[in-house]
Order: sequence, then C-alpha cells, then structure tokens
Amino acid sequence: MRNSLQIAYAEVDKILEYIPRARVSQIPLSIREMIKARKQKDYRVNINIEKPLEEQDLQRKTLVLLAIFHLEYWSRSEQREELLNLHWKYEKEKQEMQRRLYDTDEIFEERKEQRNTQTSTAMIVYKENIFQKLWHRLKSLFA
Repeated sequence: MRNSLQIAYAEVDKILEYIPRARVSQIPLSIREMIKARKQKDYRVNINIEKPLEEQDLQRKTLVLLAIFHLEYWSRSEQREELLNLHWKYEKEKQEMQRRLYDTDEIFEERKEQRNTQTSTAMIVYKENIFQKLWHRLKSLFA
C-alpha cells in the first residue's frame, strides 16, 4: 500500500513537470516539496504527452491527486461548485445502490419468505409415561 502511494507521488511529480509553471505555482510549495520527498526515487515514470491522461497507464491514486489539485487550486469558483455537485450526486447514487444491495429489511424479508416456503419435517419423540412403562414390564414378566 505504501509503495503504491510513493509511485503515485512519482507520477504526479513527473506530470507537474509538463504543466505550465503558472499552474504549478498555484499549488503550495509545501505540498510540492512533500511530493518530491515522498516519491519513489527509483520508479521510472512513462508519460506520453501526446496522449490524454485517461489513456496513460497511471495509478488511480495519481488521478485522484490530480483531481484534488484541479478542484482546490486550478478551478474557478463556478467550476468548483459544479464539480462538487457532480461528486455529491455520484456519491449519493453510490450510497443508494449500496443501501439497496445491503438493505437489512429486504434481507430479513427474503429469509422470512424462505422459512415460510420450507416445510417442517421435524421428528416427534414419543415418551412413555410411568403407567405405560409399568404395564409393559408386567407384560414382559408374564409373557
């Protein structure tokens, strides 16, 4: 897990080299230094600047970091609000899908239906009372 984050930092650092300095300077220096310090030094990043980012073989964490930079530092207030609304819309849809998938009411209802449709075939254990036991013993003595 740690290694993948270091690789993501290396990829972000390489991508920031291709972004205009005016944009990169909008990211706080402390964050840029942290990325440089924590990146995996021996990882060789292959970026083809002629391809869009979506077609590159980048880690998901790299794309997340770039999306955060875009949201926090590069987008205007209208864009930011639109992106946040879009994010919350997808998050609500995801939670709704999860809720429907793991809805406890539906799970318990399905179990009730399964119990109702199953037939009960339990064995009945017959126990003799004391008088019947005595009667059978007497019968076995005289037989």
